[in-house]
Amino acid sequence: MMPGILLICLYVIGDFIRLLQEPGPLKPGEDLYVHLALLVLVPASFFAMTGLSFGYAYYQLCKRSGRKPFWKNL
Repeated sequence: MMPGILLICLYVIGDFIRLLQEPGPLKPGEDLYVHLALLVLVPASFFAMTGLSFGYAYYQLCKRSGRKPFWKNL
């Protein structure tokens, strides 16, 4: 799932760069707002899913080895 989200993220960033490189001024409209929303939401979902997956894996490793996760000390 992570490689798929990464590919979508790279596509969204590339599409936004292509939008910026089009000749002529950018007109605020539906296309620009959709591109800006996707530019924020898709990479944010990628980083959130990455953080959750590594956090869960760390938690499982701590549980198996009998250690406390670092967030228990905070």
